[in-house]
Amino acid sequence: MATGKRIEWVDIGKFICIMFVMVSHLESGSEVLDVFYKPFFLTVFFFLSGYVYKQPVTLKEHFIKKVKGLFVPWLIFSNFNILLSAVISLHGERNTLCELGWNLLQIREYGDGVWFVAALFVAFIPFYFIIKWNKPRWACVLSVVLSLISVLYSRQMNPEILPWGSTALPWHLEYIFQAMLWMVLGYYFRLYGEETFDKLNTLLNRAILWVVYLIGAYIPEAIGGGVLVNARNLYNRYYWFRGVNINLKVK
Repeated sequence: MATGKRIEWVDIGKFICIMFVMVSHLESGSEVLDVFYKPFFLTVFFFLSGYVYKQPVTLKEHFIKKVKGLFVPWLIFSNFNILLSAVISLHGERNTLCELGWNLLQIREYGDGVWFVAALFVAFIPFYFIIKWNKPRWACVLSVVLSLISVLYSRQMNPEILPWGSTALPWHLEYIFQAMLWMVLGYYFRLYGEETFDKLNTLLNRAILWVVYLIGAYIPEAIGGGVLVNARNLYNRYYWFRGVNINLKVK
């Protein structure tokens, strides 16, 4: 990777994913398109964050850099977004102080409009130690294990135990190891896998990959177990911090 120089494919990847983030928030979306981009449009961000990561000398240097680059922008923009929304909407029943409180807790689906930046900030903490360990194979194995534990927690944990009625934890602790896995893969891809990938990056292999991806994305959705169905089930919950009941029906 060239130092001090923009990497064109990384910028293109971020642009494509940003566009899909915008599309995902449109009310007039396409279910066919949703199935296509939802498996990757967020994970690619984490992968690229690991790819462009430059290991600092100390934990203090790493932490200060992430506070300035992620935490402070998140804190300013997320709170400004809540205040601006309150002014524009002019909804008298809206509890702005409550929304600001939920924002500081960062519990998924409860007033976390800029959750991705917050999750990335937290994920960079264990990521630092994984990379500092300097054992690529074991780092990847450990990242996979922690990610699987995170998935098992989200699927097996009783949501009624927590007061907000979901398996989500403050500051996305239930998710950061899944995010970290993609960051670790991105980091070691740059160091050890990119040259091999470039050799395999032919027109035929790209065509095969597209076919495999489309089959993997659309066949599970067609039989009722894809990402769109799971996403709808995730969003079918009672937003009691705003007093809004959202009921999305899965056809």
